Amino acid sequence: MGLSNEEKIRLLKLMLTSRAGDLREQRMIRQGKGWFHVSGMGHESMGAIGLLMEEGDYCFPFYRDRALVLSRGITSYDLALTFYAKKESSSGGRQLPAHYSNRKLNIWSHLSPIAAHWLPACGAAWGLKLDGKQGKVVVATVGDGGSRQGDFFEAICFAKEHNLPVIFVVEDNGFAISTKTDRMNAMALKELNEDEWVLVDGSNPQEVYEKAKEAFEKVRHGKGPAFIWSKVERLSSHSSADDQRNYRSEEEITKMGLRDAVTRFKNDLIKEKVLSQEQINEIEQEIEITVRDAYTKAESAADPQPGDEKKNVFGSIGIGKAPTLTAGEKYRMADAINFTFKDALSTNKDVCFFGEDVEDPLGGVFKLTKGLSSEFPGRVVNSPLAESTILGVACGLASYGKRPIFEIQFVDFIGPALNQLFNNIALLRWRSNGDWTCPAIIYAPCGGYLPGGAIWHSQTNESAFAHFPGLLIVMPSTPEDASGLLLSALASEEPVLFLIPKHLLWAPRELPAKLGPIPIGKAAVRHEGSDLTVVAWGNCTEVVESALSKLDNGAGIEYIDLRSIVPWDKETIIHSVSKTRRLVIVQEDTINCSVGQMIITTLMEDHVIWNSMIAPPVLVSKGNVHIGFNPVLEYSSLPDVERVIKAINKTLAVSSARTPMAASEMPTELKEVQMAGFAQKGHKIIRLPNLGEGLREARMIEIFKKEGEKVSEDDPLCEVETDKAIFPVESSVEGIIGKWLVKEDDIIQVGQEIAEIIITGEGHGANKPHEEIQKADDGHITEKGALSSEIIKQLSGVLPASLGVVAEWEGVRKAWSSVRGRSKSGAFSYTTLVAWAVVKALEEFPAFRRLLQNGQVTEPQKDFDIGFAVALENDELETAVIPKANTLNWADFVKAYREGLNKVKEGVSQSKARTSLLLTSMGPLKIRTGNPIVVPPALCTLFLGEPYFETRDNGEVKEVVALDFSFDHRWANGAGAGRFLKQIKDNIEKFDESILKE
Repeated sequence: MGLSNEEKIRLLKLMLTSRAGDLREQRMIRQGKGWFHVSGMGHESMGAIGLLMEEGDYCFPFYRDRALVLSRGITSYDLALTFYAKKESSSGGRQLPAHYSNRKLNIWSHLSPIAAHWLPACGAAWGLKLDGKQGKVVVATVGDGGSRQGDFFEAICFAKEHNLPVIFVVEDNGFAISTKTDRMNAMALKELNEDEWVLVDGSNPQEVYEKAKEAFEKVRHGKGPAFIWSKVERLSSHSSADDQRNYRSEEEITKMGLRDAVTRFKNDLIKEKVLSQEQINEIEQEIEITVRDAYTKAESAADPQPGDEKKNVFGSIGIGKAPTLTAGEKYRMADAINFTFKDALSTNKDVCFFGEDVEDPLGGVFKLTKGLSSEFPGRVVNSPLAESTILGVACGLASYGKRPIFEIQFVDFIGPALNQLFNNIALLRWRSNGDWTCPAIIYAPCGGYLPGGAIWHSQTNESAFAHFPGLLIVMPSTPEDASGLLLSALASEEPVLFLIPKHLLWAPRELPAKLGPIPIGKAAVRHEGSDLTVVAWGNCTEVVESALSKLDNGAGIEYIDLRSIVPWDKETIIHSVSKTRRLVIVQEDTINCSVGQMIITTLMEDHVIWNSMIAPPVLVSKGNVHIGFNPVLEYSSLPDVERVIKAINKTLAVSSARTPMAASEMPTELKEVQMAGFAQKGHKIIRLPNLGEGLREARMIEIFKKEGEKVSEDDPLCEVETDKAIFPVESSVEGIIGKWLVKEDDIIQVGQEIAEIIITGEGHGANKPHEEIQKADDGHITEKGALSSEIIKQLSGVLPASLGVVAEWEGVRKAWSSVRGRSKSGAFSYTTLVAWAVVKALEEFPAFRRLLQNGQVTEPQKDFDIGFAVALENDELETAVIPKANTLNWADFVKAYREGLNKVKEGVSQSKARTSLLLTSMGPLKIRTGNPIVVPPALCTLFLGEPYFETRDNGEVKEVVALDFSFDHRWANGAGAGRFLKQIKDNIEKFDESILKE
C-alpha cells in the first residue's frame, strides 16, 4: 500500500522545507553571512524513507540528506544554527553545515570522509541484534562516489555475514564533485550483486516510498540487510565553493531540471487532485516565511566563545575497582589480562569481544581470550581480516551503548583502520559536542625485543596515536597495572587504546602485597631517589630495571613508569625533576615527534625547571629507522641496557648547576579590535564575502544596481568571478545604493568594501553607529579598572602591614596523594587543603576572626566565613566564600569550597559580610611571592605562592611554598600576626591526614 493523501501532503511539506532551507543558505552565502553550504537539492525524495522509520530506529545519513533528517525531527532552526556554526548547534559550531547529529533522535554524527559511517552503522545494527530488539532498523545512506571506498564493501560484507537489520541506500546523482561516476561507481562496474539491490527512480518520491517500504518489512522481520540504489539529480553545484557550469553544459543543467523530485511530486499531487496549485502556492509561501524566520532567529543566536573548543575532547575518565588478582602471588601479564577479561564479561552484559582469532580453540594468538568464547558464546566473536571493520564496528557498538573490547592482533596492522580510529573513535565526542560518545577499548599487542618480528610485528607507534585528541592511551608493564588499567578503562566513558608490550606478556612477576585501583593518567614511582629521574614505559621498563641493577649509583635514581601516555602524569614527573634536576627518558618508539620529546619540551618550557637543571635532558630512543627481521638489525635499533647506563652516567657526571639567567617577561599579547565595517548610522557597508576553498580575490564582472537605485533584502547587487565559479553578491538590507566603491573589471579582495547602502527598511544587517563603540585614547576598547570602585572605597583608612614565611610543602602533597585528591564530596585541590589549615589556625587565634566595619573592628566571631580569590575572564577577580567554615567536617568543607567556586563561575553573588580572611594564590601563573592587599570587611589576606624546590644549607633539597600575610596594622600587631602565620605554617607542614578519611 502506498502513501495516504495525508502522508503525501506531509512528505511534500518536508521536501519543500528542505528546498527552502537550501535556497535560504545559498542566499546567505551570497550576502556574506555564512562560510559554507552543501546542498541537498535533488535528493529530497529521501524524506520518504524517514516516514517509514520508527522510534528506536537509527539513522546514519550523509550530507545531502536534509529532507531525511527533517523527517526524523530535526528542525529548520536546528539546521540554521548549524549553518551559522552557533554555540547551541548540534556540534557547538565545530562541524560544517549538513553534518547532521542528534542523539535523542538516533541521528548519528556525520563526518566528511565519505562512507566512513557505514561500518559504525553496522555496529549499531549489531547492537540492536545483540539486545534482541527485533523489528528495529538502521538506515545508512551515501552518495555513489562512496561506493568506491573500502569501508563501503567491508560494511556490506559484515552486514551480510551477521544478517544485520540495516538498510543501505546509495543516492546516485552521477557526480563526485566534477567527476562523472557513471562508468566508475560500484554498480556500473558490476561489482555489486544486482539481484540484491533494488533500483529506484529517486525523482519519484512515491516510488522511493513503496520500494523502501518493502525493504523495511524485510529487515524488520529479521531477513536483512536490504540494499537500495536510488538514481537522483544533483540540482546545484557540489557546494558553495563550486560552480558546476565549469564542467556541465547549459543543456545538461536544463535537462536535469526536468527530473526535479520536488517539481514532479507537486505535479503528481495536482494530477491526483490531492492538492490544487493554489494550495501548493500557499504551502510554499508559509514554508518560506517559516524558514526565513528560523534563519533570522539563528543568526542572532550566541556564537561559541574562545576556549569552547577545549570542551568535550574528553568526558569522564573513571577509576576502576582494584584488580581482583591475588596479592603477593606471581602472575604473567597475559594471565592477568585474561582473568580481567573474564571478570568483565561476567559482571557486565554489555561487554563483548571481536577480533582476529579471538574465539576458541586458539583464543587469540597471545591467548588473551583463551576460554572466553566457550564460556560466553556469542559475545566473543572472530572477525574477518579487516582492521577497519574491527574499529568501525567498535565505534558503532560503543556509541549505541555496548562496551566493546576489540582486538587488533598486532598494532602494526592498524593502518587500514586509521580512518575509523582518528576520524570516528577519537573524534565522535568532540564533533558532536558531547552528544555522542564512544567508550570502546581497543587493545593491541605491540613492540619488539622478540627476534623475528620484523617491520610489521615490532612497532609501538604510541606517539602517532597520541597526536590525535580524544584517545586515552595506556601501556602497562606489570600484571597488576594491566588489570587495573583495563578496569579503569571500563569505568570511563572514553575510547581507550590499550597497548600491550609483547615482551612482557609471559614474564612471571610477583604482585604487591596490597592492590589498589590504577587510575588512567597516573604514573608509578617504582624507585625513589634524589640524584636523577629516569622515565620509561612498556618494554623499556625491563631495560631500565636491568640497567639500574648493574649501576653502583642506582640508589640515588628515581625511576618512574609512565604507563599512561594520554593523559600523561605531568605532575609526578615535574615534581621528580624539580627535585633531582636531571632527566633521562627511555622509549621504544621512533624518536621523531615522540612522547619522550613531548615530555622534555613540556618540562623545558617551565623556566623554573629550566633554570634549576644541572644537566640537559637525555632521550634514549629508537632512531628514525625501521626494525629489520634479522635480530642484529632489531637489537641495534632499540634501546638496550648499555645505552641506558651510558646515558645515566653521562647525566650524573654533570655536577655543578648552571648559573640561571634572569627571567625576562614574555611580550604582552596584542589584542586587536576590529573596527572595520562600521559606517554612519543608517548605512550598510557591503563587503566581498568569504568565497570558500581558500579563495582570496575575485574580479567584478557586472554591477546590477546603479547608485541611487532601490534594493530589497536578498536582491543581487553584483556578480564576481573567481578561478572556480561565478558568484553573485546579495543585499542583506532594504535601502538605496549610496555609492559603489569598486568598478567592473576591478580585482577585489575577500572582505574588501565594495558598496554602501542607505538603509530604508528594517533589515538585519545594519551597521552600528560610531557612538556605540567606546574607545580609549590608544584605540582599544576601554575596560574597567583592576579593582571595583566599591573595593577602592573600602580600602580607605586601612593601614597595611605584611609578614612572610616559607613552609615545607611535602605534608600537603603527601596528604593530597594519600587519597588522590578525592573525598566523599568530590575532588579537591591543594588550595583546599591550605584553606583547611587556615581555618584551624583561625580557631586558635580569635583576634583574626574580627571584621572591619565602618572604620572600626568587631568582636571576634564565634562562627566565621573565609574567602578565596577566583580568577575570571578578562583578568577579573572575585571572592568565593565558605560560610561558617569552622563548623564543617572535611567532606562538608570540600563541598562548600566547590559550591563557592561554582557560584563565582556562574556569576552568583555571595555575601562577604562575615569573611574575616581572604586566601589568594597565583600558582598557575608561576608566581612564588606576593604582597596582597587587605579588602574589608576581611581583616587580613594570605597569599599562597607556587611550590618550588630550595636547597638548604646542609645540601638537602626541599619543596617549599611562600606564605605572604597582609593585615590591618591598626587592629593587629606584628607579634600576634607572626604567631598566627607560624600556626598556619605548622598546620601546612604537619597536615593531619586522618581528617581526609572522614
